[in-house]
Amino acid sequence: MRKLLTLICFIAILSIAIPTQGISQSKMNVSFGLRSHFSGMKGINNVIDHYNETRPWLDNTLGNQNFQNGFEIGLEKSSDDFGISYLKYFRVWTTSSAKGTTPAGVDFKRKLKTRVAGLEIVDFWYTPIHIGGLNIGGGIMPMGGGMFRVRTKIAGEKWKKLPLSGLEFLGEKGIFSTYHPFSNFHIDVTKNLNNSTLHIQFLYSRNWFQDEYNLIYVNRELNP
Repeated sequence: MRKLLTLICFIAILSIAIPTQGISQSKMNVSFGLRSHFSGMKGINNVIDHYNETRPWLDNTLGNQNFQNGFEIGLEKSSDDFGISYLKYFRVWTTSSAKGTTPAGVDFKRKLKTRVAGLEIVDFWYTPIHIGGLNIGGGIMPMGGGMFRVRTKIAGEKWKKLPLSGLEFLGEKGIFSTYHPFSNFHIDVTKNLNNSTLHIQFLYSRNWFQDEYNLIYVNRELNP
């Protein structure tokens, strides 16, 4: 039922956004930017902390996944007071590694990579405050869809994607096996620069549901 509701909302917002984009297509520009995510990784960090605690022989412990960096690309138009973007794709990731010598005298190294990728259908903002050439305000992205991924590898082996739900564990590869809907609320700062616009957003992102991912399979791989 939850997945069906999410799909209906996604289609509804997409059906509104695409016609609006078509009407204003001549004024849209391709936007590209850097993106960073902070926090929101308490579950996976708990698994990592247990991994480190039970392996005191590690010289370098496996790092937490609090900071992810990457990019975003989409369609956007903006004025001094208003702005809107459509179909913004983003991808952020981070990789950490642990190494040491086991009690048996074997050199050991493990890497762990987490990634979040997603699509924000439509985003809009209002910047009524004008100070020193900057336009300041806020906005909302009502619905986007994201996917969380965890991969790990031991030195000499290939990367292994770890399942994050019972469906994935059973071999389901559809997007709804680990798909999560979310909304963003943000503070916006823009500045018009000749033929382009500088746009900085400070995001607060909130998942619609808090139990989309099951880390039992990640914990089983790292802490057997």
